Amino acid sequence: GRNNPTDFGAVRRIANKGWGCYHSRRVMRGPVPGTPASCRLLSLNASAFGHAREHPASPASSGAFVFGKSEFTEEHCLAVTDTLYALLSPSIEGLGYVLWGIERLGGGGAVTLRIYIDHVDGISVEDCERVSHQVSGVLDVEDPIRAAYTLEVSSPGVDRPFFFAQQLTGYIDEEISLTLARPVAERRKLTARLISVEGDTLRLEVEGEQLDVGFSNVMKARLKPDWSSLT
Repeated sequence: GRNNPTDFGAVRRIANKGWGCYHSRRVMRGPVPGTPASCRLLSLNASAFGHAREHPASPASSGAFVFGKSEFTEEHCLAVTDTLYALLSPSIEGLGYVLWGIERLGGGGAVTLRIYIDHVDGISVEDCERVSHQVSGVLDVEDPIRAAYTLEVSSPGVDRPFFFAQQLTGYIDEEISLTLARPVAERRKLTARLISVEGDTLRLEVEGEQLDVGFSNVMKARLKPDWSSLT
């Protein structure tokens, strides 16, 4: 599994220091003889000190990384995901930033690999550019993605996504928007106040009712900011 020693609580409320920024570059790749035509990078969830587990998302969901028309096995895609975290985390943390998460946007010939970074002092455009150049060098040498893609390095923004249950421990009493793989209390999409995080379990309050949701059942989770306080 992936060992991530990051103290996510240390970057509490960084999103409120700015609306967000990013830096991107296009990476072209030609066909590689003898390699499959596609790769799906599954979204993962795990405690920061735990092992990576498959996210129960469909291939078409926001967490899936798709190249081409066919797919690798889930085991291979989990390995690709772990490879990206293992390759990029040391370089990003070596520059003094937190690797907050990795996700894919788009599909087919318009795939974006988005890397979220964070820091206790916030993230600027210059920070994103600095990490983008570092990450580009690592990816160019290691070449883990055999297709054209756009690399984007971004701050999490005011409505930051959450990739690990432990990341939510710094957001107790905040409102979180969630999309679930399996319904809980007949709900798949909900906005809830976060009461506590115990291991993999989120205790939420929805319209006065308390619900326990396993993070392994979460397809998407984002902070719902108080926009009125930011204007």
